[in-house]
This record gives sequence, C-alpha cells and structure tokens, in this order.
Amino acid sequence: ESTFLDEDEKLAVDHGHLTAGQAARVAKEAGVRHLVLTHFSQRYSDPELFETQARAAGFDGELTVAQDLIRVPVPTRHH
Repeated sequence: ESTFLDEDEKLAVDHGHLTAGQAARVAKEAGVRHLVLTHFSQRYSDPELFETQARAAGFDGELTVAQDLIRVPVPTRHH
C-alpha cells in the first residue's frame, strides 16, 4: 500500500495511507524479501517514481510496482 509519493506525506497521514518511502521502511524493518507496491493515487502519471522512492528509502530486496491484473507468485516458505 503506497498511495502517495514521499512529498505528499501529509496527504498520506490525513487519509490513512502510506507513501512509497514509508512502505519501504516498514518492509525493510520487517525483513521482507519481496515488496509489492500497490494502490497508487491517480494524481501520479509515472508509477516508476514509487520504485525510485522505495529504493531511496533503503529497501534493497525484490520490488514490484503493481499494475492492474498483475499476478505475483508467492513461494511456499520452508521453515
């Protein structure tokens, strides 16, 4: 969930959403291996900006910027 870009953090807070950078920081702190960014505001025309900001926030794992009808495989985790 990364509805907003970092420069619109106040909007994210006001509407109960995350920015790309916030989502990336949460994912990094949680040890996420594959971050899928979704639920983008239509105010942004370039979804790749979300990836750029997530990388700038320090997430270095696999990263997918979701598109309509995309399928993201979730591998079975072996303990």
